[in-house]
Amino acid sequence: MRSHFLIRGATEKDIDSIVAMRLRLQEHLLASNSNVWQMSAKRIAALPIFYKNMLEDKHCHLVVTEDEESGVILGMGLGRIYEHEEHVPNESGKIDDIWVEPNYRQKGVCKKIVAELVAFFESNGINTMVLNYVTGNLEAEAVWRHLGFHSVLITATAKRVEVRKEKT
Repeated sequence: MRSHFLIRGATEKDIDSIVAMRLRLQEHLLASNSNVWQMSAKRIAALPIFYKNMLEDKHCHLVVTEDEESGVILGMGLGRIYEHEEHVPNESGKIDDIWVEPNYRQKGVCKKIVAELVAFFESNGINTMVLNYVTGNLEAEAVWRHLGFHSVLITATAKRVEVRKEKT
């Protein structure tokens, strides 16, 4: 029997599930690339307030995916509109915090979440979208490439002691 998924705007009652998924996303990112910065205890403690603020911000669209049969929340995504006068285009939509529980991957859930966020951007006149993903997160790399995203900017990190200095 095929599962049916509902993509809907998140509500305050979803915040605990959203925070739990965001923490699983962080674990997944660290497993993909050990150089990823970890969230501080302060940041983790602030996640419920952060997502509650996203619910109230008209420039944000926080969505969850729910299994219609069981009511289980199995995925999430966040879309945010950014204005930046110093660049052209001067507005963009950022796709953030995409997570689909492992047992529900490869079933079109991510694609539906992204479609919902794209519709939000379209309804707000946003034509350019950006996102970040961790190098080594092969699932994300494949999904984003399949959906039409291309790398434009690379962020590199190093520990100070690892940066080689020119000998004089």
